[in-house]
Amino acid sequence: MPIKTNRNELPLSDHVVRYCKPFTLDNKRPTQNSFQLRPGEPSLSVSWLEFYKDEKLNEKFKKMLQDLRLKWKVTGSMAILNNNEILINCAKKYNFIISIYQEKSNDSHSLIEPTDDLLLSKLLSENVMENHSIQNILSN
Repeated sequence: MPIKTNRNELPLSDHVVRYCKPFTLDNKRPTQNSFQLRPGEPSLSVSWLEFYKDEKLNEKFKKMLQDLRLKWKVTGSMAILNNNEILINCAKKYNFIISIYQEKSNDSHSLIEPTDDLLLSKLLSENVMENHSIQNILSN
């Protein structure tokens, strides 16, 4: 179960997406390094996939890339994770509870807390549902 707060917790059935920098990928797949905190990041930044109402996944990704608060490269990728799977596996495998919530009500930027950087990054890398290369996203 998510931590009870007055924040806008994301629905369990929804998904978050993490932009994975090229140097964190192994054969174009996200690794544990893809989910470690970036410099200046107090909590793990992700995007809420269902925030974007477009029907096509590629269109959602393109809007996310426009909204990202960091520079991205065409050789990076977008990793999709299911909120419920992340929460269940954190509790089962590592015996800790996380919260996944929308930072502001008017954009997709969301956070995962608390962040035990090494444990959480390992778990997230093991729970990637889908991975999409930026190059493929932009070419469609």
